[in-house]
Amino acid sequence: MFGNAAVSAAVNTYFAGSGTPAAGTSSITLLAGATSQRGVAGNLVAGDLVLIMQMQDNNGALAGNYEYAVVTVGGGVGATIQLAAPLAKSYAQTFTPASGIVRTFQVIRVPQYSTATLSGTINVLPWFVDATTGAATGGVFAVDVAGLLTANAVTINANARGFRGGLGVNSASNRAGGTPLDNDYACESATLNGSYKGEGTAGIPKRVLGFNTGGTAGVATSYDAVGGLFVAPNRGFLAGACGRAAQGNSGGGGNDGDPPANTNGLNSGGGGGGNAGVGGIGGNNWNQNDPNSAVFNQSPPTALGAGGWPAGGRGGANLTPVVATNVYLGGGGGAGSANNASADIITTFPPTAPGASPTVVANGASGGITSSGASGGGMVIWRAGAVTISAASVINAQGAHAYTKAPNGDTDSGGGGGGGGTVVIDNASGSLANLTINAFGGIGGSSNYFNHGPGGGGGGGYIFTRGTGATTNVSAGTPGTDGCCGGTAGNGSPKNYNATAGAAGVVTTAGAGNPPGSPSGAQCLPSLTVNKVALTQTITAATGATAQYTVNVTNTGGAARNVFIYDTGLPPGWTYITTTPAVFAYAPPPPLAGGAFATGAETTAATGVASPPVLPVNTYTVFNTSTLSLRAASTAPGVTPTTGQGSVTFGSFFISQNGSVSVTFAVSIPDTATVGTYHNAAGASFLDPTRSTNVGRAIAMATNISANRNSLAYSSNTTFETGGTTTVAGNHYNGLVAGPTTEDVRLLPDISITKTAPATAAVNSTYTYTLTPRNNGRAIAVQTFAATQATDVSLANLGTVLGASPLRLTDTLPTGVAATTTFSGTNWSCSGTAPVVCTLPDANAYPIAAATNFPLVTGTVSISCVGGNSKTNTAVISAGAGETLLTNNTGTVTTSITPACVNATLTIAKINAGATLVAGQTTSYTITVANLGPGAAGGTTLTDPVAPGLSCTVNPTCAATLGALCPASLAIATLQNPGLVIPLLNSGSTVTFALTCGVTATGF
Repeated sequence: MFGNAAVSAAVNTYFAGSGTPAAGTSSITLLAGATSQRGVAGNLVAGDLVLIMQMQDNNGALAGNYEYAVVTVGGGVGATIQLAAPLAKSYAQTFTPASGIVRTFQVIRVPQYSTATLSGTINVLPWFVDATTGAATGGVFAVDVAGLLTANAVTINANARGFRGGLGVNSASNRAGGTPLDNDYACESATLNGSYKGEGTAGIPKRVLGFNTGGTAGVATSYDAVGGLFVAPNRGFLAGACGRAAQGNSGGGGNDGDPPANTNGLNSGGGGGGNAGVGGIGGNNWNQNDPNSAVFNQSPPTALGAGGWPAGGRGGANLTPVVATNVYLGGGGGAGSANNASADIITTFPPTAPGASPTVVANGASGGITSSGASGGGMVIWRAGAVTISAASVINAQGAHAYTKAPNGDTDSGGGGGGGGTVVIDNASGSLANLTINAFGGIGGSSNYFNHGPGGGGGGGYIFTRGTGATTNVSAGTPGTDGCCGGTAGNGSPKNYNATAGAAGVVTTAGAGNPPGSPSGAQCLPSLTVNKVALTQTITAATGATAQYTVNVTNTGGAARNVFIYDTGLPPGWTYITTTPAVFAYAPPPPLAGGAFATGAETTAATGVASPPVLPVNTYTVFNTSTLSLRAASTAPGVTPTTGQGSVTFGSFFISQNGSVSVTFAVSIPDTATVGTYHNAAGASFLDPTRSTNVGRAIAMATNISANRNSLAYSSNTTFETGGTTTVAGNHYNGLVAGPTTEDVRLLPDISITKTAPATAAVNSTYTYTLTPRNNGRAIAVQTFAATQATDVSLANLGTVLGASPLRLTDTLPTGVAATTTFSGTNWSCSGTAPVVCTLPDANAYPIAAATNFPLVTGTVSISCVGGNSKTNTAVISAGAGETLLTNNTGTVTTSITPACVNATLTIAKINAGATLVAGQTTSYTITVANLGPGAAGGTTLTDPVAPGLSCTVNPTCAATLGALCPASLAIATLQNPGLVIPLLNSGSTVTFALTCGVTATGF
């Protein structure tokens, strides 16, 4: 891709092919030899677009085959080039004139531009064949523009740049055994009787008339007579290179009316060349002024009673060009025969159109050469995303007119007009108004003598356009006349004398498909998709953490140049680490040897800088497209980050169609980074293939970047600058807010708790539990996405994003341990005893620094022998959201009774104060619980259900001895069920309850 270009001269390089590369192969060997390369100097290199065209095949099977291809391994003449894809069609270069075989193909380098402006006069390099090697090149002008092609008052001259006409030769020879209506015969210049065929898809005559090898116009007596080097009689025309039959799209030559006797003196005209339209027939022989001759009366006489043999050349065939399969140069016209001409002189080439009889002026030649057939039109192929015609422009690919000499009267018979050429304008959009396209057939030559055969008109060419509005002309060439231009007149001259016009060509604007092979730049624009994956998705460590990412960029469209991968939005303090070097992977991978065409890093020459675009990416970056190398020697690109950078950029890369680049790199996470989910996204930019400047315009595309932390305008340049396609395909940025979770790195919370208490305690004593909740991991704080590039965190979502909301402690006391006071701590709210539950409101819990304690919680408890001598107590703190380290979310402490509790012996005695009970009165009871030892007893339950006939509603009283403890509550209802708990009964102690009840029983 050459960027923007101003084109005012021919731009193609032509290489002759060799061998027989068949469909399915991926290599072509270029023909060796000095004449095997023409046009713009330089070898083919990887990435070049080439147009492969089969120009000739005497068997007809391959002629017109063509396709586009991309070079992966280049070279010059004699080299074998490699192609990115197998050939769709077959080609052959077999040049053995001695055997009558002429098969030629060429490989044309097609420059690719982002945009191009065509102006001035562009002369297409003419078709040329080296008669010794068969190196066949030229005749085609082709460009490929991904964006806008502008035609600004340009004239592209491909007229007469196609197949050449047969050379008119003055000869006075007989041909023994010949007849006027011989279709074909072998001929030699020294004994020529009749005339040469034109050049075409089936072969080359012995001598031709056309541009010289360099493509400049012929001047006096200068013409391209390369056919004089041929020694074989056929030269691809299987039955002979002279004679009136047309083969392929070349016009047949005129025959003598009486070959054995009239020393080439009965001159007939040459046939016109063909393309999409058939060429016209050359005029009849001279009838020797004897309209009553039995010989000539075998041919239908003209209306004026004078007729000769219909021995003129037949018109070149129409070969049905179709842009999706086959295209052709215009066929050369056949020569008319001559025997009375003066010395050959050329002053103008190609011939100018003759004026209207009888005021026809000289059109540049004299002598036998004026009986030459005319060259066919060349070929012009534009492929572009869009075309605009900014000032009236012309594409000339018409067949040349044949010569007519005036007023000296020395043109014995006329040559056939050249067949119209081929023009293909394959554009995605744009009007072609103000563009004129000429691919008409050339006018046949006129004879200066009456009843001498004029030349047939050339057939019309082929024009294909996707756009509309162009003025097109594929009309057929008209035939020449006899007795014209101040020559000898008679018998009703000027008249066509059996010479005919060609047939019109074809103009089409739809339904023809695309040229085969590699798509155009406009049809093959890049389509990148960025996918980022965090290889380290969860991190618990409070300090010294790192994370790894892989960014993959795939390309499902055309090749992308100057691709840069960005990770410019790392969270604050997160930095690139070069101690873990980035790893680059390419698919398809770079080859072992250099020069191949594959995805990989790009490098630049000393004068070129492939610097990353400065974002926002609607700016321009220095990018010298003439010095950018397609492949790098190593796998690392020229631009990589350095240690400590918070903005990561890698580039530049070349990503082929269906290729991908993956970069794996590491970043350091600062200890100050808070708990949360970090959407650390990535993006990519590439060189706009439709750019209008050679200083590269970057393309990027983004979605989900409405809260981009650093305000980078990744969404700039989401459309191509020019061309038929505007919106950039793919997704060149994988988003921040609401981005894919695969790119997330979560810094997880680590909330812990420890619990402390005395290791030992005496039975029935009290001690304190201390609960220490802690943020054991990273800081937990309220944060905003736009500032930190983490998930938005507020008091409203702390519970789901950062941790429990509110923070909760749960402490279930073991058996034999009872709370004597309410658990409490600063800003904690505690309740309950079985279990104790404490909560800390979010406003008091957060924010909290890393490795920092929350407020402590304490509670006083008493210990008894109930449940054993060892009391293990576990407290639990709620885990943070996503927390994976859960072992420290519980705190356990054990307190042992010292000295240890031993077994106690308990007795109970209940005494009534009176011997009798009187209904309606009260009675008193004494209940004594004694511990006979040797151990103390704690948590003894006393139950005294109400007996029938009694009503006990007054709470009892209690008295204790020797350190025993009365129950904390003496409710009468509790005594009755489930019972009063006596906290402590020391050995030898007693607890006595006094109880008064009413007597409700009656009787005796």
